[in-house]
Amino acid sequence: MKLYPELFFEKDGNLIKRVTSGNSVDLIPVNTFRSWAGVMTAVIILSSGFLFFLVHPLLLIFNKMKLKNNISIKMIYLSFLGFILAVNNIMLILRAFENLYYSSANVQIFILINIAIASIFLISSVGFLLLKNKDTLLYSSVFLLVLITLYNWNFMTLF
Repeated sequence: MKLYPELFFEKDGNLIKRVTSGNSVDLIPVNTFRSWAGVMTAVIILSSGFLFFLVHPLLLIFNKMKLKNNISIKMIYLSFLGFILAVNNIMLILRAFENLYYSSANVQIFILINIAIASIFLISSVGFLLLKNKDTLLYSSVFLLVLITLYNWNFMTLF
């Protein structure tokens, strides 16, 4: 079995603009206009944001069980949205790298979920800010930073 059974070339005059194989495998380096520092910043934002979203619900549960503190319904709601966003994007990445010749239809549902979560979050955070809930400000800012980074890396772009 050959790794790339078909290659497609897009040319602009005498220059090759793009080389692809299969449905969506691009063989030209991706986003050459991004600097190494920009790529590493995005990786740090996404990995720390996803870690925060995965750990925060556990901390809320632990805090509720051990310390018997009151937990704001708004924090549980935002924590749930963040957890779903993190799990959805981890599944999107795993699905995309599962097969070199994946089609955009395989990951489209994950992108639609990202768009839905982003819409719900933005509407909710505007409502929370109008109600002057300061306890959700840190969570909202982390969430917004992760959403902007995901959008910048086309994790919310339909094919």
